[in-house]
Amino acid sequence: MTILWRILFTTFISVSIMGGVNSAGGQSTVNLPPTNTMIIEAVPEALSKIEDSGTSVDQAMNTGIEVIRERLKLSGLDHIKVTLAGQSTIKLEFLTAEDIEPVRTLVMGKGTLEIRLTDDDADPANIDTGKASPGNQVLPMADGSGSIEVKRHGWLVGNHITYANHIFDIYTEEAAVQISFDEVGKKRLSELTSKNVGSMIAIILDGEVLTTPVIREPILDGVVLVSGNFTPQEAKDLALQLRTGHAITGFRILAITAAE
Repeated sequence: MTILWRILFTTFISVSIMGGVNSAGGQSTVNLPPTNTMIIEAVPEALSKIEDSGTSVDQAMNTGIEVIRERLKLSGLDHIKVTLAGQSTIKLEFLTAEDIEPVRTLVMGKGTLEIRLTDDDADPANIDTGKASPGNQVLPMADGSGSIEVKRHGWLVGNHITYANHIFDIYTEEAAVQISFDEVGKKRLSELTSKNVGSMIAIILDGEVLTTPVIREPILDGVVLVSGNFTPQEAKDLALQLRTGHAITGFRILAITAAE
């Protein structure tokens, strides 16, 4: 039995070794699937703010990787490999070039939401030149239709979001995003809308205005419905960004390499 086992074992090893040799006597090569890559870098300005807050760059980058992985997982793209490529860079690897655009959308969106009052008395001429009144700020519309002036005070930020989900609004028959806030956000939203019934507010994502609805009545339950001519996929991506956006810094793409 011992002799037979040795013979079988030796034969197995010989076959395994020979499998790496081609008919010409050279080593055979294994044809691996081509890999597409995307290299992204944390925006220096964002890293400076992170360091000023007492958080290390390493911690911020690790958090960024975890958020990206979570976004990809929730979008069915968890087969994409995400690794730290440098102190402030991240490498994403995927097999099909068709994943490039979905990955770009998920990775580049920080998901920073703000709700601010608009300035109804703003001078259109100043808005066109990007000049805001004291205490205000001019921001672009996300759909490219122009810009709008918003007030810096009386606003709510998205780090108080507890949940965001994409839905179909039966009244407008459009894809939309339903956002729920924690107790602090609920209180601020209630105060903001109670004091400004009839005024227009700006729903802002990553520095761009998605929509400017009019406050018809106070919002007391801490739930906001955001619509803006979204496609179902855009609403889904936005909800995902909002759920995870508070934990991610800003990134920019350094390079994209598509496999031949």
